[in-house]
Amino acid sequence: MKRLLSLLLAASMFLSLPVYSQAEDGTELLSEVPAEEQTDVIPAEDEEPVEEPEDVSEEEPVRDVLTEEEILEKDALYAENVELRTQSVDAPVFMNAGTADSGTFGDGLTWSFENNTLTISGEGAIPDNRNNSYPWYSYRRQIYTISIGKDITYIPLTVLETCYALDAISVEEGNLAYTVSDNVLFDREMHMLVYYPGALAAETYHIPSTVTELGQGALADASQLTALTIPASVISIPENSLPYYGDLESVTVESGSKAYCAVDGVLYDKNQSILMLYPPQKKDTSFVIPDTVTQLRNDSF
Repeated sequence: MKRLLSLLLAASMFLSLPVYSQAEDGTELLSEVPAEEQTDVIPAEDEEPVEEPEDVSEEEPVRDVLTEEEILEKDALYAENVELRTQSVDAPVFMNAGTADSGTFGDGLTWSFENNTLTISGEGAIPDNRNNSYPWYSYRRQIYTISIGKDITYIPLTVLETCYALDAISVEEGNLAYTVSDNVLFDREMHMLVYYPGALAAETYHIPSTVTELGQGALADASQLTALTIPASVISIPENSLPYYGDLESVTVESGSKAYCAVDGVLYDKNQSILMLYPPQKKDTSFVIPDTVTQLRNDSF
């Protein structure tokens, strides 16, 4: 019995030893181990180790929304400037009306500020300075009107939204990129509503039926509106483009829209699966989100 156990032990030790073969030149070679029996595989010296792929999933975009302090500041400035401008119909009051300044910026563009009007001229696009480095920035609370030259091809939102008292926009005749209707800025064909001035004194606004989309931030500063009508032609409303603060009480969508609907003054997508905007001054004591809703927009409340 002991002899049998000794034989079995010797056999198992023999099987666990590496197997060598001999090449033609007499060199001993280690025989290949079947793939199913391999454990740790060491790459050859000239073989690059395989790196794990990096996670390339896109990060959630950061939403550029006003803080509560900025909203309060804008509301206060709008109210202050509207009151100043309406104190006397015969003799309008202008803040620092005698101030005049001018200069150059960007790639050969010029600017001037006089009588509460900012005029931008030159040829090409206005740079998008998100760090508020525009040369007229110190006058931002005194700018009532922005006048755009005929050869300006691009106006970034940062130019418009930082003029807190803005209530009028004009575009020089012949501009091929922009046009204005009732002091509201549009692209040339009026297919996109680019910007509604924040201090424009109107309580209701009906977006023209030529418009198919709203630009980023297009109506975000329309804090004095109480009612907004969206035509059936509009098929694109990006986030942060509607009045998510201010006096808005209701939104209406014209019949026939294939993209949006409004129920009791609240804006939804057509299937009522996305709640897009609950007006900030809607006079409800309570509100129950419909069962059909599966998503809330970031600026919906």
